[in-house]
Amino acid sequence: MRKLRTTQTVILLVLISVLLVPGTARPKDPGSKGKDAAKAANAFAIDLYKAVRKPEGNLIFSPYSVSTALAMAYAGARGKTASQMAKSLHLNGEQAKVPQEFRTLNERILSAAKGGTVQINIANALWAEKSFPLRKEYLDSVRISFATPGWFLRLPVVKQVTNVVWDDSESFLRQADFRNDPEAARRTINNWVERQTRDKIKDLFSPGTISPDTRLVLANAIYFKGLWEHQFEKRLTRTRTFHCLDGKEVMVPTMLQAKSCGYAEEPGLQVLEMPYKGGDMSMVILLPSREKPFEEFELSFAPKTLGNWLGRLEKQLVEVYFPRYKVTSGFSLKTPLTGLGMTDAFSTNADFSAMTGKRYLFIGDVIHKAFVQVDEEGTEAAAATGVGILTGLAAKPPPPPIFRADHPFVFLIRHKPTNCILFLGRVTNPEQGTGS
Repeated sequence: MRKLRTTQTVILLVLISVLLVPGTARPKDPGSKGKDAAKAANAFAIDLYKAVRKPEGNLIFSPYSVSTALAMAYAGARGKTASQMAKSLHLNGEQAKVPQEFRTLNERILSAAKGGTVQINIANALWAEKSFPLRKEYLDSVRISFATPGWFLRLPVVKQVTNVVWDDSESFLRQADFRNDPEAARRTINNWVERQTRDKIKDLFSPGTISPDTRLVLANAIYFKGLWEHQFEKRLTRTRTFHCLDGKEVMVPTMLQAKSCGYAEEPGLQVLEMPYKGGDMSMVILLPSREKPFEEFELSFAPKTLGNWLGRLEKQLVEVYFPRYKVTSGFSLKTPLTGLGMTDAFSTNADFSAMTGKRYLFIGDVIHKAFVQVDEEGTEAAAATGVGILTGLAAKPPPPPIFRADHPFVFLIRHKPTNCILFLGRVTNPEQGTGS
């Protein structure tokens, strides 16, 4: 008997937040079980999608990564900076409750692995310049809310340094000598990233990117591993035509199966949901008709409409044609985030005084990189964010609906119980590979 393959779905996510100084001048259940954070992150995801999309090209990014990175920074913001960040990130309610909401959301996503059908790891870390006077209140807040131990991390061994509890190199709070040896700190952080992503993301910080002005690095890594609930049979994969956004036709390996999936359609749009084993994680594909301008569809994309589409999904037999693809994207998010209203955070008007008690920190840039690969067995994806703060086929009859993804589509990977979008992107040319 042929031995079953064990390659599984992998989703990897890393976010890095770097806080610099310019050269000159456990909580109670909040009650909503993380859904407020998920709702905010999803609304932000759609805004960010519209902000980073371009007329041509594939796209992949992790809105959850960016939201989490900025949520950790938001915990230290005050005044106009905090209000702008809250509006841009769609965060409602008391600022002090936001970190707790994200913690609860993290725990709910992690719970999807309890049955053993998938593996999920969420790990956060904070490196602070050992001579930098970060406020204990801020450190306590982010530690309590973001120090999820992670699936593959051992329990912390803590020691007392001044009035702050710092952990060893495998735990949440740790110190680094950015001022005197930034390269050693960079290597340490890069090594942590590699471990958390099982060596999928290497050398995230290139030489020189961690400078003597660095004061704080916040890091988050997410790992997801699973299988399609219904895997595609490789013998049915054929080279078929894909009609690209620019009118070009390319021949790409296209998978085929007829299985029970979540499905909905309306004039000009088909929606398909393909679950991963365990049922808590899924990929949703939004396929507008070829007659409808793709850009028009993207601009009509909104949280309410997405919610309506997902709410209409019903299990039924669907004949699915879906291309194998690999997409990578990398871009600066400074301009898109500024355009979404987060202006003060990127200027010397920024107020992150809750971190230090003084106003001399601001965000220099937010760098994001992401990767996704889809095949017959599942999905592999990775993402990295850097926030720099200066300072068997169809049954007969009747025939099932045909979902033929042979032209541009939008896809998302979500945690179904909270509806939280972990990855969001589009494919306009499966052969192209590289996005923005």
